[in-house]
Amino acid sequence: MRTLTSNGLYEDGVLIQEVKHGKVKCYYNLHKKVFSVVSIQGENYGRVVYHADQVFLNNCRFVVSEAGRQRVIREQRKNVHAFVRGTLSTPQDCKIQVSYNPYKTNSFYIKETGENINQCQSAHLIDKQVFVNV
Repeated sequence: MRTLTSNGLYEDGVLIQEVKHGKVKCYYNLHKKVFSVVSIQGENYGRVVYHADQVFLNNCRFVVSEAGRQRVIREQRKNVHAFVRGTLSTPQDCKIQVSYNPYKTNSFYIKETGENINQCQSAHLIDKQVFVNV
């Protein structure tokens, strides 16, 4: 399992790569079945810089492109238009599950209550799921 934190990229607990990118956006990659991590600062701005099974973030914002969402609804075909933006962090214990479904709503929501969520203190992305602390 590949884990991405502010300390580095680990595979099965062993450091395999030091991390140079702090601010990122993450989305679940349906083809690779892992999270793609895109740098949003520096020389690699806009590029996928890591792939990981789990990612830890702080100071998160949940972003949905409405134009991308409308294209999904119109074409009935998935595309990358929603992601979690934040700063790579050390592992956090996040318990509140967050979800997103473009056919139901235009934002991420707390799965248990259905309440919309736009930001959170920390997030743990794992197994196609997002868990947060608000």
